[in-house]
Amino acid sequence: MFIHQFFAILLQKPKRLTFYSVMILSVLFLFSANAIQAEEKRTEAEGYENRVFVPFSELDSIFGSDEKGILLSIDKFEELEKKARKNRKAVPASVKKLNITGIQYQAEIQNETIVISTEIQLQQYQEGWQSVLLPIKDLFVEEALQEKSPALLGRTGKGLHLFHQHSGEFSINLKLIAPLTSLGSDQLASFQLIPSSNASFQFRIPVGKFLYIDGLKSSSPEIKEKEKIFTIETGGKDQLELRITDKKVDQVSDALLFASTGVNVSLNPGELNWNAKTTVQIFGQQIDQLNFTIPASLEITEINSHGLESWNLTELEDDRLQIELKYRQAF
Repeated sequence: MFIHQFFAILLQKPKRLTFYSVMILSVLFLFSANAIQAEEKRTEAEGYENRVFVPFSELDSIFGSDEKGILLSIDKFEELEKKARKNRKAVPASVKKLNITGIQYQAEIQNETIVISTEIQLQQYQEGWQSVLLPIKDLFVEEALQEKSPALLGRTGKGLHLFHQHSGEFSINLKLIAPLTSLGSDQLASFQLIPSSNASFQFRIPVGKFLYIDGLKSSSPEIKEKEKIFTIETGGKDQLELRITDKKVDQVSDALLFASTGVNVSLNPGELNWNAKTTVQIFGQQIDQLNFTIPASLEITEINSHGLESWNLTELEDDRLQIELKYRQAF
């Protein structure tokens, strides 16, 4: 499975804005976006509306999915990041600063999600504020503790940032949530892992179910009461694709694609502008081309996506346009 993101900036110039035109945009994008926690400051005055401009890379902050109060406010995050950056520059790049030494994941299914209890062991080699990136963008944080106190975490488009001040060994405990996608009776999940050479993933599923990891059947689970307990060594892996099914086959090779889209709409006199950011999850095989359709009344001004080589538009029937995205290499 691979996760890919792109966003498009489009422009619509209607003669008049109607409820119908707004409903079209709503129906086109009945998807939800992954989240970034942020704190928004707003000022209001009588008879005046203050417009707040959010960088598109931070658009997901509008749809916050991390538990409220878990992540740092923007002001505190920027303060600690400034101190950590200053300390990094004061020490040669070859000198160790704050490293992950081990990770243990314990996961189980709860309702339509996978709840992942994660313990991360770290070591800080220098006094003063330091930070380490935990590059997980598609897992939501429900709890974050360091020795029973709140861990200092912030989120950006790159993932979670952990801040720590004092030298020595310590650990943090995260409760992470991964959404499950249903495909018939099967359940699918895919998410990023925190890079570490020393990591293990334990997953509990009901007896009678079968687990496939990265398309291959997992074997030799521990049977305990009504559960199967799988332990997987994930050192060196940065992505995990899970499929829970009733079927017993040696390998699952279905090619599946899921997409979720977040939209930012702004209305100005004589025109309607919107940005659409789509995250694509691909299971089963690599691809180097994606096709999407949009209403022909929309004018595309820009498309950005990592590894994008070219994009083309083709007119279709029923007042639709097809967007064809070609990538330099398959993903």
